[in-house]
Amino acid sequence: MARKIAVSRIDEILIQVSDLKRSLKFYRDGLGILFKPTLYGDGSFEAEVGQTTILLHPDFDDSIKKLKRGAGILIHFWVSDADVYCEAIHKRGIVLDEEPEDRPWGRHFAVVDPDGYRIEFLAPVRRKVKT
Repeated sequence: MARKIAVSRIDEILIQVSDLKRSLKFYRDGLGILFKPTLYGDGSFEAEVGQTTILLHPDFDDSIKKLKRGAGILIHFWVSDADVYCEAIHKRGIVLDEEPEDRPWGRHFAVVDPDGYRIEFLAPVRRKVKT
């Protein structure tokens, strides 16, 4: 009997960045994602987000330098409260691309990283309190 082979999880998301210091300031200091140096010896940094590793890697593909970054790629992060998280990152200097708003899939807002990658945050819709 043939064994089914399927993708079972996302192991890693690698983001090539043009300026590692600038990207660390955005992701680590601004968004609060706990990046640490990898053991690869190539200047990259990694963070565990749920069961997925996010890797910030200095450019290694010269052809990307000529392209507009972020086109067609969206990263969605889940947070428990979009408004509280949005306020926290805004206080750390992160500029919003889209304010928090209820959508059919939940509470949603967006930012854009220094290389143009759009980062969207999703959370449960806040229940309205009856007055």
